[in-house]
Amino acid sequence: MPGERIQVSGIPIHPVFALTADRGRLQGKHGVSAAAPLLLVLCGGFGVGPVEALVRTLLASVGSAQMVIVAGRNEALRRRLERLTASARDRVRVLGFTTEMNEWMALADLAVTKPGGLTTSEALALGLPLVVANAIPGQETRNATMLFEEGAAVSGENPLTVGPRVARRLGRPEAARDVAAELGRLV
Repeated sequence: MPGERIQVSGIPIHPVFALTADRGRLQGKHGVSAAAPLLLVLCGGFGVGPVEALVRTLLASVGSAQMVIVAGRNEALRRRLERLTASARDRVRVLGFTTEMNEWMALADLAVTKPGGLTTSEALALGLPLVVANAIPGQETRNATMLFEEGAAVSGENPLTVGPRVARRLGRPEAARDVAAELGRLV
């Protein structure tokens, strides 16, 4: 095929991922507070891999963040995660399969996920930064490499280090300085 006939388009995703979301409306709809960052943990459509270990380290490391965990179609995993997160029910919600992924991604400040093709394309379309965990060898590891090289993700392959990496990614240690500088600029 001649090169001039090849057109790179990306993976086709649902058009809702191209829309600008009304974050305030979505926060109200889903009961998400604007006062704390939202961490979205995506377990893949079938919820496979060391998900419980990943969630344990996140619970221990990101105490101030809200967390939504999507277990996909794995109902047994959803029930196990609900038991695992029961003591943090005030800030953690566990979902099964959802048709509102575009809304959850639009609300999230950061996602921890496998780097599947559709999930990666949807997150990139929304500008959602990623922590990549549990990549399946092959296409997903190549996706992860591309995300790392482009600065769209950090590695979360070791479940024991995901929590601290996420905490650093969500943390805003320079917030006071940034606010003061902006106020000074406005005055």
